[in-house]
Amino acid sequence: MQTTTVGITLSEDLLSLGLDKEKIQEEVEKWLVLSLFRQGRISSGKAGSLLGIGRRGFLELLDREGIAYLDYSAEELEEEFRVMREQRQTIMTTSTPLDVLRSLEQLYESGFHDAVTDVALRKIVESQAARDRVALHDLKNDLRELEQKYQLPSEEFFHRWQAGEMPDTADFMDWNALYQMALEIRERLKLLHNETDTT
Repeated sequence: MQTTTVGITLSEDLLSLGLDKEKIQEEVEKWLVLSLFRQGRISSGKAGSLLGIGRRGFLELLDREGIAYLDYSAEELEEEFRVMREQRQTIMTTSTPLDVLRSLEQLYESGFHDAVTDVALRKIVESQAARDRVALHDLKNDLRELEQKYQLPSEEFFHRWQAGEMPDTADFMDWNALYQMALEIRERLKLLHNETDTT
């Protein structure tokens, strides 16, 4: 990675804390990358790459720093989970999420109605949709970088990749995986959008 030296002025009070130059550089780089990510100017993948820790490492950094990946408070999520745990007592205990959903469907079809459960279910759908929108935004940024690098739209790349016309380079394998992930998330959002639009 190419580097450029940039001069910054620090107060004597900061320097008196005993931080060495490497630690100061590390903290400044981390702050800058986090700031760019918060502004939506870089994806989590790009942020992880800039810090040399990868996407997963960057998401773990967000967690350690107490920075929400989504604009959804921990208290709100915990409250919804608490409500769902209480409501679960009204239905038969089952072994899989699909079984729970089927039981809820049967309850609602039989005339069951509860405002708290309604809100909790809607929040779950909205929460998943919000996470998917953030993930899709990140993927679009990553795909855009590859499109600019190779001067090729992702749709055309994917068609040529499927036809076996592209070499098995690391970039192209990543591109294929990112594009398929984006397709899956778009399909999921269509389903979730239909759910949230029925209210």
